[in-house]
Amino acid sequence: MPGTPDIVLPKYGIVIFIHGCFWHGHEADGHIPKSNTEFWRTKIERNKQRDERDRTLLRDMGWSVMTVWECQLKPAVRRTTLLEIEYHINHAYLSRLSSPSTQSPSSPSPSTYPTTEPDIQSNLPIAADSPLEYGK
Repeated sequence: MPGTPDIVLPKYGIVIFIHGCFWHGHEADGHIPKSNTEFWRTKIERNKQRDERDRTLLRDMGWSVMTVWECQLKPAVRRTTLLEIEYHINHAYLSRLSSPSTQSPSSPSPSTYPTTEPDIQSNLPIAADSPLEYGK
């Protein structure tokens, strides 16, 4: 996958990157060292360009892309960050269920199992993701 996401949730069509603020040039709290400044500025700018390219490629493949910054995992804000991640995952999943025709072929749809109960919708999504070959 472009950019090698840190977390891939095929059932939800989501990839999550966990970015270090320094290495990926987070505007909120990233900084450039005082020594060898031009080297670091160039390196971090290339990282930011690569990150944007990878996000665009993944979105074009039908994935929802989320970036979590290192500073968002600090104890003071971690709970809020995790609630935002949960919201994003739920929203993406519900969107995929309500409009399966918009799913990209490269983002697998949830597996289903048939039901015989008249009161239950047939072909309900199963809870576990099917195994994927990752890293090819």
